[in-house]
Amino acid sequence: MTGTVLMFAGRDREAEGVIRQCLAHALTAPLRGLFLVNLGYVLLGQRRYDEARDVYEEAIRNRPNGAVAYSSLAEVYLQQGIEPERALQLLDQGIKFKQASGQQARVDQHISGYLFANRAWALFLLGRTEDARKSLNQAHRYTSVNIKPGAAGVHYHMGRALLAGGFNTEAAEHFGQVRQIDPKGRYVALADAMLLRSQ
Repeated sequence: MTGTVLMFAGRDREAEGVIRQCLAHALTAPLRGLFLVNLGYVLLGQRRYDEARDVYEEAIRNRPNGAVAYSSLAEVYLQQGIEPERALQLLDQGIKFKQASGQQARVDQHISGYLFANRAWALFLLGRTEDARKSLNQAHRYTSVNIKPGAAGVHYHMGRALLAGGFNTEAAEHFGQVRQIDPKGRYVALADAMLLRSQ
């Protein structure tokens, strides 16, 4: 829990240390997969792409039907602007798992927003603007989830997708929403950096 709180506060280096301590213990495969996903978040936040990719791939091996690892592994590629087709495949797989499991569909609904927003990001990179817009519309349904960091994260990912499509003004609106929803959360610094790029 401490590692998760530090992660959502944007204190990635501290979160990494705590999560690695947890991973040093004997864990069931599904639980290990969950810890690995959070470790991947903090590595991705530090742009340690190769390490993040390896961690997410291990997370998928430990929990192969966990939707969030697919979204985040896709984001490793998307942030680098590489392999959008591979990213799209991962996101479609994650969406399939998220929707197939009643439990996954009910909890952490913001993850569905991340999946659809990242799917739009991949589609924009592939030049499939109409499909990307449809995916953004699906992502938008999750911008009002009760978990503030989650709702802010959906807006952040939608903004990143719109930037990839060249829709800078719309992207800036979503990045502004991040600050309004969760002004002290992890996505604020990330959104502010993207706002500078969108101007």
